Amino acid sequence: MVSASAPTCTSPYLHLGDPINVVADELEWGTRYRIRAYPMDPRQQFRFITDLTIRGRLALGRIGVQGWSPVGSQQREERC
Repeated sequence: MVSASAPTCTSPYLHLGDPINVVADELEWGTRYRIRAYPMDPRQQFRFITDLTIRGRLALGRIGVQGWSPVGSQQREERC
């Protein structure tokens, strides 16, 4: 398990007081990343997950990963 410090540009739902852990598993079909981070308010959990999913897909698209369409890329501009 690798702990990472909070990035400069992050989700507005992220609770920065808790550690952020990233676990990467190499599987036969690709790499699976699991992120342990917590929202500021537990009621925002689903918004937080959605925000991280969209940000991740947009980041993959920026580096040229192909084979899927980033969710919400037409409706949302990244703020950072």
